[in-house]
Amino acid sequence: MPAASRADEIADSAAAVFQRYGLRKTSMDDLATAAGLSRQGLYLHFRTKEALFHASLRRILQRQREGVAQALAPDGRHLRDRLSAALACLHSEYTAVYHGTTAELIDAAATLGRSLLDETTRDITAQLAGALAEAPRHDRPADAGQLAALLLSAVVGAAHLYPGDNGRDRIDTALTVVLAGSRRVSEESGPP
Repeated sequence: MPAASRADEIADSAAAVFQRYGLRKTSMDDLATAAGLSRQGLYLHFRTKEALFHASLRRILQRQREGVAQALAPDGRHLRDRLSAALACLHSEYTAVYHGTTAELIDAAATLGRSLLDETTRDITAQLAGALAEAPRHDRPADAGQLAALLLSAVVGAAHLYPGDNGRDRIDTALTVVLAGSRRVSEESGPP
């Protein structure tokens, strides 16, 4: 991964401040202090708090996508293990979101970063679908995209409903259902 630019470093430091105080209560002074800048120095990089929030959200979502890609990379592990690692990565990220100033940050992300959220959801779903589709024919789901979306929904829901839980049991259950269902679909459709 290339070295982070100064703007990326500022966005990374701002993410923790936004998660702690929320968008409304966070001041540019708070963000400047976290970045080790004066308020005027911060304005040289970001004109508004909303622009910095958008940049922070972009960095968080970029890390999610990269984490999923790394977990799904073919490296000799079984498909289930790679999928489990990818979903655990996502669960960890989503659990971090569903704490403290959650509702406000989710609303702000949906408003200020809707295109980023949609793009990331499409990308992660495609990554999961690609992994599901690479399984041998008897394990390949009939519609990998829908099953990938189902897995992603299960992880987001588990993180939202059970934020104090590591999610491993719920992730394993979702994987078992999806992978067992994919075998059944393939078996019912007959030989390749």
